[in-house]
Amino acid sequence: MPVFDERIRDFCPICNEEIPVGEPLYMMNSGEMLVCQVCSVKYAPKCPHCGINLDKRPVRKANCPSCEKTMFVRSAAIYLLDTEIVTEQQAADVDRMGSALRRFPCRPIGHLYSTVAGVTKLNSDGLSRQRLLKKLRGLESLILEFEPDNKFDEFACAVKRLDERQLGYVHADLAATMRLLFNHGIRFTSNAVHLGRAFDEDPLGLWISIVYFSQELDSTAVALYCEREIRPVAQSDDPLSLMREHNDLFRD
Repeated sequence: MPVFDERIRDFCPICNEEIPVGEPLYMMNSGEMLVCQVCSVKYAPKCPHCGINLDKRPVRKANCPSCEKTMFVRSAAIYLLDTEIVTEQQAADVDRMGSALRRFPCRPIGHLYSTVAGVTKLNSDGLSRQRLLKKLRGLESLILEFEPDNKFDEFACAVKRLDERQLGYVHADLAATMRLLFNHGIRFTSNAVHLGRAFDEDPLGLWISIVYFSQELDSTAVALYCEREIRPVAQSDDPLSLMREHNDLFRD
């Protein structure tokens, strides 16, 4: 259903397409975001089994009018699947993850900031990670690589430069949530945002952005999002305050 929003909006938060002032916007199922007409159709309520469009979002467990399979409703599933209408297995996964999903706001793309663990260690080739940090460029693209065979943590997620040299790890609790999100079609990209020390004699620490997005989004949309949301923070006079303020919005 269209909403004539009086606020100035010049782009859709999902596809980044321009929306002329005065053109109607459309409410997402969760009621937390206004989008363009194209995205309102793409993310309309559907049966998670047969994919048929539903006339309206069910408010509780119900059977699909087409395939008659049971549909479950989990508001938090929007964090995983861009929909609140899920299968029984998906509902169980959402219930298992619980409040951890609150760190990933309800949208097909979003971001958070995090420090990197293990930056004072040596890599397996003996190279100092502190030495690698000193070579980082502002907003340098980084690799987030899951390590399912890691003998210490099956959810471990390494942070690496594009040349595969490791800088450290995503913190364990965050990495575990990311892995479950990844299993449900969420993908991640990262950039170096801030290098600093708490005190002059302390080792360097690294803050990174973690952008998460539906695998259906193309690389151009993700790049535009990063340019709009991450770059201004990295280039600000006080990036630490801005990153902490952003993270506090979604803290449990």
